Amino acid sequence: MSMTVMRRSGLVVVILAPLLTVASPKTLTLDDRVAARRAIEEVYWRHRIWPADNPGTKPSLDQVLPESAIRARVEDDLRKSEALDVLWSVRVGTAELQAEMRRMAAQSRDGEMLRELFEALGNDPYLIAECLARPLLTDRLAREKFDDGTFDAFWAG
Repeated sequence: MSMTVMRRSGLVVVILAPLLTVASPKTLTLDDRVAARRAIEEVYWRHRIWPADNPGTKPSLDQVLPESAIRARVEDDLRKSEALDVLWSVRVGTAELQAEMRRMAAQSRDGEMLRELFEALGNDPYLIAECLARPLLTDRLAREKFDDGTFDAFWAG
């Protein structure tokens, strides 16, 4: 995958060319997904600003988000994807993931961070689709099933 970074009105825009093609014969294990999620969380953590009024230094990612919490998030993401299919007959397939990656590239407010996220996943389109786009898309689709904002209560129960 090649990537071009453009600046438009002070905003960095990532152009993916050709835009990520999701199809891949590989299968991701839970451990593969956890490792990818950790890489994603590391990028987010690097970009998180530590408040000036906090007297301590910014802790490491491991201190605030241990592997067990990352694993729990990955498992939760996979359950949401399954729930969409089983409860609401919404299957998130290759076309939907491709569309979500296009949406991410087109609507990102921080193209530079998006580029870093892709790099953290080795610029692997399949890994990006499964470990970055799928969790975002499935969460959004599941929440859309609950117009009155009760999704969190439903999902926790």
